[in-house]
Amino acid sequence: MHESPVKVWTILGAMAGGALLGVLVGPTGTVAGLDVIAFCDFLGQLFLNLLRMLIVPLVMASVITGVAGIGGSRNLGKLGGTSVVFYVLTTLIAVLIALLVLNVVQPGIVNGQPARELLALHADANTVDISVRAKSSAGLLDIILGMVPTNIVEAASGTKLMGLIFFSVLFGLFLSRIESPYRESVEHFWQGVFRVMMAMTGFVMQLAPLGVFGLTAKVVARAGLSSAGPMLLFGACVVVSLALYAFIALPLLIRVVGRVRPWGLFPALAPALLTAFSTASSSSTLPLTIECTEKRAGVSPRVAGFVLPLGVSINHAGSALYECAAALFIAQAYGLHLS
Repeated sequence: MHESPVKVWTILGAMAGGALLGVLVGPTGTVAGLDVIAFCDFLGQLFLNLLRMLIVPLVMASVITGVAGIGGSRNLGKLGGTSVVFYVLTTLIAVLIALLVLNVVQPGIVNGQPARELLALHADANTVDISVRAKSSAGLLDIILGMVPTNIVEAASGTKLMGLIFFSVLFGLFLSRIESPYRESVEHFWQGVFRVMMAMTGFVMQLAPLGVFGLTAKVVARAGLSSAGPMLLFGACVVVSLALYAFIALPLLIRVVGRVRPWGLFPALAPALLTAFSTASSSSTLPLTIECTEKRAGVSPRVAGFVLPLGVSINHAGSALYECAAALFIAQAYGLHLS
């Protein structure tokens, strides 16, 4: 992969160029009467659509071939159990980091008072509390039931990854148990699908700089820097929390648990990390993540093909960190006491 460093710097350059264009054109998004930001939005959405187009067949092919290649249910159970434990641990660490930073900085408190009026939060505190309780009614059994799709075609059309993964795991597990030559024929078919999807991913990623450029320009032009002080402080808290998680907590886990030098993984995964940062979508970045993990980081395709799609579905540590921080920020702004 000799061209990889060029790809990284190209994506970085595209992000910088998009940000500069967004600042220059501003919220109007027009230059000489031309809607530049609309065209940038078109480029970004086209890139995202191409990536999303690959997700369903890539997930199914990678999980089925990965599970079938692992072998028996004992090996699958060990890998799956280890993955889930690791995902739960990383999510817990991310939430604890957010709790620590937000409670120390308290961005929702300004001069000792809740920043509710300053942020124009007009909802009643009791209404907010009732809304939160209503959203927390779903239990573990509902989540498990939602993992089993009643219609695999519907799950695919709705990109319900957990349902797709559950079906693909079962398919790959029982594929390893049927007799020859049927097992080899089906395995070769899914291996072929997987190779085709990876080749398509490589083609789509050649368009990554254009897509990242368009997405960055649109976000910078329309969002700007008009947020108030508490919002900027909240954003800084989230960035600091994410940095602590990404550059301290995860490398320590990789070093202690995985016994791998973590800093070599960052340049190997840089294209995937930068694309995920610019698109704000881990699922859309999944094809590139698999490619970087296998070809640049040297992870076994069997492991990557099973663990990464599973992680995209259930390991939303960054989202958990942000949601925890946002909940604390809003509670502070409303003056709500959380025991």
